[in-house]
Amino acid sequence: MPLEDYEKQEKAFLRDRSLIQMHYLPESADYPRHGIILAVKMPLRRIAETYARCFKRESHYDSLQFEADEPSCQAALLTTRRFAARGSIVAGAAGFSSQYWADQGDRLVMAWVWIHPYERGQGLLWQHWAELEREYGQFLVAHPYSPAMIRFLIAHRDSIDPERITASYRTEIYGTDGSN
Repeated sequence: MPLEDYEKQEKAFLRDRSLIQMHYLPESADYPRHGIILAVKMPLRRIAETYARCFKRESHYDSLQFEADEPSCQAALLTTRRFAARGSIVAGAAGFSSQYWADQGDRLVMAWVWIHPYERGQGLLWQHWAELEREYGQFLVAHPYSPAMIRFLIAHRDSIDPERITASYRTEIYGTDGSN
């Protein structure tokens, strides 16, 4: 292969590795302009997988938390309202799976959340929290928690039941073990 082709491949790899885009979905009945969009269809699942890859890279995880072709994984895309557009702009995703927890048994768990850097600190997850609960019920919040997730849980500890948080983190988040 000529050197120019290697250089093109390398540039494409570096661009794909470093460019983080928000995804635009055209306005339609399937995609609400604001709110969560369930990643059920394959194109939406692929968007969720791109955000799961960003999460993996940033968190230094060994494995991918969501794969588009894995039917047991669920995801919700988080839209932003900060940019004017005719359709939906997806600025993050949250992944859910069924897991066994020693103190909770089999439960639906929010396994990961990733939000585009431009949208961090803007309250995007909290804006969608009630809608996520309507869709997924009283899900548990999986650990380990990033510093951002700990700040989120502390900020909203009056609204989130301590039983939904990993026992080892309750003291850090609630100031006690969370029980009354």
